[in-house]
Amino acid sequence: GAWRPLETQTVAIEVAGGEAIPFTIKRTHFGPLLPATEGAPRHAVRWGGFDESALARASVALPFSRSFEDLRRALADWDYPPTHFVYAGRNGDIGMQQAGRYPIRAPSADGSLPQDGSVSAAAWRGFLAYEQMPYVKNPASGVIASGNNPAVPPQYFDAVKSLHNIDGEIDFLRDAARGYRGARIMERLKAEAPHDEASFAAIQKDTTVPGLRASLQPVLDAAAGAPVPCRETLSVWFGDFAADSAGALLFAHLWTVILDEVYAPHFPAGVSPKVGMTELLSLEIILADPDSGWWDRPETPAQEDRDARLPALFAKACDNVRAAHGNVPALWRWGDAHGAQFRNEVLDGSGVGLLQAFANRGPVATFGGAGTVSIGRWRHGAGYDAVHIPGYRFIIDLARPTQAMAINSTGQSSHPASPHYADQMEQWAKGAYDRRLFSEDAIRMRAKHTLILTPGSGQEQ
Repeated sequence: GAWRPLETQTVAIEVAGGEAIPFTIKRTHFGPLLPATEGAPRHAVRWGGFDESALARASVALPFSRSFEDLRRALADWDYPPTHFVYAGRNGDIGMQQAGRYPIRAPSADGSLPQDGSVSAAAWRGFLAYEQMPYVKNPASGVIASGNNPAVPPQYFDAVKSLHNIDGEIDFLRDAARGYRGARIMERLKAEAPHDEASFAAIQKDTTVPGLRASLQPVLDAAAGAPVPCRETLSVWFGDFAADSAGALLFAHLWTVILDEVYAPHFPAGVSPKVGMTELLSLEIILADPDSGWWDRPETPAQEDRDARLPALFAKACDNVRAAHGNVPALWRWGDAHGAQFRNEVLDGSGVGLLQAFANRGPVATFGGAGTVSIGRWRHGAGYDAVHIPGYRFIIDLARPTQAMAINSTGQSSHPASPHYADQMEQWAKGAYDRRLFSEDAIRMRAKHTLILTPGSGQEQ
């Protein structure tokens, strides 16, 4: 109901070997203003991370947690970044705790669209109290699984709002990943108990999307006229994105064709389809609905449906696979198209070929897909190289904590000249592990190099 003056601050960006560059920041009471063109609406960014933080206090307390209750007390100060913590104790206790600064948004404002900053009713209404966030200790199932999926169902937030008389939106897990990975982890945890290092390693490297094969039955029904090699390849595929899978390669091409020819025509200009768990769920939904409006081509007067379009879509995917990988399905391998490339964030942007070749590593053939436990999402329209990978795999038996198993996707050093810059990459791509030693004696016994840091001489402190 009233105007407020902008807060203005000028800061200097120091440039090595050059003049400092002044930069002016303008803020409203919501947060800093984004740059805008003349006459366009101005947007201020409200972010909980701009507020004062107690993160340092939580970070100091966390390593001294000796129980799940200690962990919960420490995380009461953990405000940013919001996340959930999984706990396991040597006494057998397990737990999970959500922590962070989650805004209570105005009613009907879920954060997906900008709000009218000139109206006070659109402002945030504080933050959700730590005591109102979900946690669990020693569930009856005996297991806790996490695969980026929501930790609680949507009804949890309705119950919290009702119990605490919260007038606003608090569902901070609305945009969490779909539950493919979490469901698969739970399925394997329940099927193979008791577990050991080998079974946990197998779960971490799992490449099957549960239920995907059944969702593709309409494609098989429509593939009667498609070349026999493609039809047979899809008929024996069960949703496994192993590196040697021919079916995964064919499915990836089919999904690309559907994104290009079914989804993209319905999108605004300049908006590209994506490859992810939400999009995979969408694909399964429209495959189950022959009359979904997505199947209709907006550029034609006729009304098309799923069964009218799938034969040509599958035939095109088949042609694309054969053009790229030959006519023999026995030689089709998902890993041949699905490589992991590791680019140095600094030197790759130099534009100097020798520096890029020196700093970048890969690609290495790997496994996984958009909804697998061993995640392997790719970017639509840019080939099938992995852009989302499990960069670090770690297994620890708390009865023998000094004998943990782990593997890094590259290496322990970030210096391209170091022998340990990418010395784990090939083993990681194959799904292998190495021992991670936590006792000083074991580390000294296996050490190959020692880095010694000595203070400089003659330097004023």
